[in-house]
Amino acid sequence: ERLYSLRGRALECMGHMAIAVGRETFRPYFQATMECACEGLTRDSTDLHEFAYAVFANLAKVMKEEFAPALPELVPHLVQVIGTDEGQLEPAEEAEKAGDFGALDDSDDEDEDGGNFVLHVRTALLEVKKGAITAVGEMAAHTGAAFCPHLEAVMQVLQKAASNWHPLIKSEVADAMPNLVIPSVSAYHSGEIQWTKGDLAGANPMSQHTSAIVSAVLTELIALMKDDDKTTVA
Repeated sequence: ERLYSLRGRALECMGHMAIAVGRETFRPYFQATMECACEGLTRDSTDLHEFAYAVFANLAKVMKEEFAPALPELVPHLVQVIGTDEGQLEPAEEAEKAGDFGALDDSDDEDEDGGNFVLHVRTALLEVKKGAITAVGEMAAHTGAAFCPHLEAVMQVLQKAASNWHPLIKSEVADAMPNLVIPSVSAYHSGEIQWTKGDLAGANPMSQHTSAIVSAVLTELIALMKDDDKTTVA
C-alpha cells in the first residue's frame, strides 16, 4: 500500500509549518517540499493532488517571489485542472442500465423528447478543482509581476468556472478573482497605485493593463453577487 493519504497529510503539515516559522526559517526545506508535492501530482490519487495544491497555496504565501520559478510548470497544470468537467449529463435510461448508484437525478434537465437526464458528479474532482482555484489565487496574490504572463489563461478559466453549477466552485472563484489584479499592480505600478481620495475629475491612475484586469474581475464579481446561493454572494 502506497499510503497516499499519509503522504498528503505530511505535505499538509509542511505547509502549516512554513506559515508558522516564516520564509527565512523554512527556506532550507522549500525545495524538497516542492519536489515532494510535484511528484505527488504524477500519482493517480485525487486526495494526494488536493493536498499538493494546498501546500502550493501555503508555500506561495510564505515564499512570495521565491515561489515564482515554479509558476511556468504549475500554472498551466492548474489551469487544466480547473477547466476539467467534473460532471456529465446522460439520458436517465442509459444511467439506469449502467446501474450507477452515484448518479444524481436532475429533473429540471430534459432532452428534446421530454426525457429526463441524470447528472453524474465526480465529487473527488470537485474538491480537487476547488483546491486548484485556491492555489492559483494565492500564487497570483504573492508572486508579484512574475505571474503576469499567466493572467490571460487564468482569467479565462476562472471566468468559465464562475458559471459552474456548484456553489463551492463559484465561491472559490469569487475569492480568487480579486487576486488577479495584484500582479498587474506589481508590474505596472511598482506595487502601489497612487491616487487622491475624492478626486473624481483627475486622470485614471491605473494603466491600461490594470484597468482591463479590474474591469474583467468586477464584471465576474457583480454577476456572482446576483447568484441564488447566499454563500457565493457573501
